[in-house]
Amino acid sequence: MEGTYPKDDRFMLRFKYDVTPEQPGKRMTLDQAGLYIVHDGRSPRKNCSTRCPNPY
Repeated sequence: MEGTYPKDDRFMLRFKYDVTPEQPGKRMTLDQAGLYIVHDGRSPRKNCSTRCPNPY
């Protein structure tokens, strides 16, 4: 996990995962960024973007 990257009422966290799916069994890295928007002191909304290679 990397971050946090704050900006006004928002912040971003970045996650990297190494995974090996059962099919086709090739290891790959997922790179995910989560954008959290704070409202009234809570973080009720999260937007995610995931980049991963096509395993096929």
